[in-house]
Order: sequence, then C-alpha cells, then structure tokens
Amino acid sequence: MPEEIMNAFHHPLFLTAMYGQRWRHYHAISPMGNFYHAPVLQPIGNSCYHYAEAWRGYAEPQAPTERSQIRDAFSSYSMWCRKQSLICELLRLDPLGKLRQLANDIPNGRVVEGQPVAVLDKPDSMEQYRAQLPAACQRNLRSAKKQLEVRLIAAGDHHTLAEAAMLHSQTLQRVHAADKWFVQAANLQLLSSTPGFFNVGVFNRSDNSIVSFAGCLQEGGRLHVLLVGNGLRADCKGASDLLYESIVALAVERCPRDSVNRIYFGGGRSLDGSDSLMRFKLKFSLGRAVSCSYLALIHDAEAAASLSLSQVSESPVEPLSELQRQCFPFLNQE
Repeated sequence: MPEEIMNAFHHPLFLTAMYGQRWRHYHAISPMGNFYHAPVLQPIGNSCYHYAEAWRGYAEPQAPTERSQIRDAFSSYSMWCRKQSLICELLRLDPLGKLRQLANDIPNGRVVEGQPVAVLDKPDSMEQYRAQLPAACQRNLRSAKKQLEVRLIAAGDHHTLAEAAMLHSQTLQRVHAADKWFVQAANLQLLSSTPGFFNVGVFNRSDNSIVSFAGCLQEGGRLHVLLVGNGLRADCKGASDLLYESIVALAVERCPRDSVNRIYFGGGRSLDGSDSLMRFKLKFSLGRAVSCSYLALIHDAEAAASLSLSQVSESPVEPLSELQRQCFPFLNQE
C-alpha cells in the first residue's frame, strides 16, 4: 500500500487485530484524488447481504477534500460496495475533520449526530494542565502516585500484555459489553506491533501487578484512547485517574513536536453522554466535548427496500447501536 495513503487506522495489522478477516480494502486512484477506506463487513441475518459499522476510534476515509470531487468519489465507492453485497454503512467521521464539512454533498447518504466525545487539545505544559483539573481529581492523583506507577508496556512483553488483555476483558464483562468490543491477548500483541500503537500500564508498587491499562493509537496529529481495562482493588484507588493523566503527559512530554495536537478520549455508554463514564472522561478533557457525526450510507437502495419488506433474520443482527437502529430500520427484522 503506498505510504501516502496509509495511516495507522488503515494498517493491515491494526485492521486484522481489531476486526479479524471481516475488513475489506477499497483503494481508488483517479484524477479526482485518492480514496482509501476499509469497511468492516457484518452479515445481515440469514440474507446474502452485509452492513458495515466502524466502532474503533475516529478515522474517516481518506478521500478527496474538494467539494467538486467528493460526489463522484463516493458514487464509485458505493458501486464497489454493491459488488461486495455491502448494502449500507454507518461511517464514523472525525468530529473535527474535513469530511464532515463535505458530507452533505455525498450521494445516498445523510449526516446524523451521535454521542458526544471527550476531546482535549494538547496542553502547552503538564503544569498548566494539572492546575486545571478538578480539585478532587488532583487529590486522587496525589494519593495514587504514592502507591502506583506508570510504565509503557513493551511490545515484546507478552506476559504483561496478556494480563492487560485480561483486565480489559474483565472491565467489559462488568458492563455487559457486546462481543465486538473484546480484544484477546494474541490480538493485543499484534496491535502492539502496529505503527503508532502503544500500551500504557498502571502498576502497584508493592507487588508489580498491573491495575489499569490503556491501548492508544497515534496518527495524523491525533492520539486515540482505544482500549481500557481497570481493576477493582481497594488498595489501588485513583488508578484510572493516573492512567488518563499519564496519557496526556505522554502526549505533552514524549511525543515529538506536532506529532500529537489533539487527544480523543472517546465517548460514554449512552447516546446523550449523561453516563458516569462520560463524566469521568470530561474531567480529563477539561470539560470539552464535541459531537461525533456519522454518515449513514445506503449503497444499494433496491436491496435495502427488499429487506424492509421481508423477514430476513433467523438470528438477529447483534449488537446494533441505538443510532444504527434509527438509520437502518430494516436491520431490526426478527
């Protein structure tokens, strides 16, 4: 794949580790400009069709940025999708990216607003940043640093990566997360060899055990917090606060100048952002949230219409996000 069209989200190692063999590679070169995208296909019940939904990070397709080019570029993409039996797609846009401004010119699609996302512009200094954190958060951090320490987890440290993957799974199990969110130890090891991906661990000083973990991806001036795991040990209070503060510190103090301008902490567990997870993340974005926009694309209107009139699902399409149910009602067939 030519280097100029590849970012970390489009790297084959990242895609395979996150999505297995379900992703497809679309790359078009034309006078209109390059178009690169990697949709993740999922079957629609027992039909012959598929839909696509992105759920990791905020990486929109690499597409032409001129208004005069975007319509034809997406028309060609939809034609390719029909050949893959991919009939609809919920395409996540970068909340602060360029494609959102052009999305209304894209045929067969409409922009829908999703959940708020906690976003932080990289601070000039950690001293400045820490002074702006809530007072209770600052106290948690001072207490946590007495018994906990933060370390990057080496890509070759398979034992610690396996423990981090277990911590990640336990965290998801506590909130009854859907299967698609889980990443197994072998895949976390694969991710760790992907350009731009790194793992941060919080460890208990007394026994060197990992008590909190985040898998992050750096690309295009942005740092995405993609995977998180937290334990519940009573003697490790403040570990989550220390983890998030350390992610900011890595961006400020270790990342080369201009390689990271913005940190995406992600959203919460609800579409309106009223849940405790989102409130936690807002502490570290200093209260800033932006709406995550999606492009709901119908690649094959005839196939979508046929599904709307039929019962296609012996085994329900699962899981469906609330937003996806709104955009594509025909996926809700039972």
